[in-house]
This record gives sequence, C-alpha cells and structure tokens, in this order.
Amino acid sequence: MPPNGTKNMNKANARTGSAKAIPRVFVIPASLRTERHLYFEGVKKRLRLAVAAVAASALASCGVAGPDRAEREAWDDDQAAAPAPAPAPPPAPPHGPLDPDPPGTRWETAASGEGASLVLLTPAGERHLTLFCRPRSGEVVVNVPRFSPVAGQELLSFGAAGRTLALIADPRGDAERGGVSALTPVTEELSQMLTSLEPMSAGYASQTSGPHVEMAPEIARGFLAACRAIRG
Repeated sequence: MPPNGTKNMNKANARTGSAKAIPRVFVIPASLRTERHLYFEGVKKRLRLAVAAVAASALASCGVAGPDRAEREAWDDDQAAAPAPAPAPPPAPPHGPLDPDPPGTRWETAASGEGASLVLLTPAGERHLTLFCRPRSGEVVVNVPRFSPVAGQELLSFGAAGRTLALIADPRGDAERGGVSALTPVTEELSQMLTSLEPMSAGYASQTSGPHVEMAPEIARGFLAACRAIRG
C-alpha cells in the first residue's frame, strides 16, 4: 500500500489537473561517449586549421608578413641601419729626432763581402750609421738602421758642413741591414762632406738622425780611396 503522503499527492494532482510527467533519462554507454568526443574534437581541430589557413592567405595577399618573416625583416633592417665599424687607423709613422750618440761613439772601418765600410758604433756596439761601397760599382750605400720605412717616402737626406745630398731610398726598408738605405755615387761633394770634420746628419720622412760625431779625415780619405778602387 502506498504511503499516505503519496496518496494525498495523487489526490491533489487529480484535483488540479496539473500533474507533472517524470522526465525520462537516457544513459549513453561510455564507449559511445568517447567516440563522439573524439569525432567532435577532430571537427573542431579541422575548423581551426582551416580558419588559420584562410587568415594567413588573406594576410599574404595584403602584403602582411607572418611573425617569423617580420622578425627576420626587422633584424635585416637593423643590421642594414647599423653603422659599419670604422677601420683601424694606420699606425702613425715615427717622427722626431732619434736619441743622440752616447759618449764614446766612434767611427770604425771594416772590410767584408760588401766591400769597404764605415760604421758609426756606440760603446754598446749599436750601429747608428753605416756607409759602405757596393762591390763592382763602387757606389756608396748610406744606411740608417734606426729609421723606420714609411710607405711612399723615397727621399733620404744626408749632409754635413752645410751640404746636403738628396738620395733616393727604398720605402720598403732594407731587409738585409735593417732601417732605411739610399745610394749615392762617389762625388766631390760627398768627399768634402766626409772630410770636413763636421758632424753628419740624416733625415727621412719626419725622422732625423744626428748630428753625429765627426769623422777623422784620414778615415774618410781611406774609405773614399777604396770605393774609387772598386769602381776602377
């Protein structure tokens, strides 16, 4: 027998005619729910891909680049706008007078495979100036070991007693002897300079060497005689 509460509820429903139907619930098996879930997920994924493809096509047709391309172009623009690094300045050529001859510096004669030579030596054995006769030609080579070669500079001056000789030097320097060398024939002017008992000096580019200690006349005359003998 139904409880009293149920009977009363049925009576009330009968009187009002407003009885509500109990909804029917359908239970879908778990396997069906999984397949439908996968199906709708695939549909949504295909829709997203289709929308992205349409958007990219529209952007490309309007000349708008995607993010990756825009970043690359921005990087290229920054690189093009950046100033190029300035080239390193060339080393400044040496300039000014070289250190003077220390006390005790002297002229010495020597003979070698290069012929007769005159060498201005410091007490430590450092050469400050060298004159030697070239074999066969008898021309005099003036070598200043402490000069540094300068590209494009070919003039070396050498003088004493108010006389100056303008000699042509090799701007590449003297790889064999060091420094810078120039060539001059044995002339009367050179003879007067060497026997003048006056200090000698040399200049090249902005470098100067001297005044150096004077040369004893007998040393100079012996050297010039050897050069003339070579020349014949």
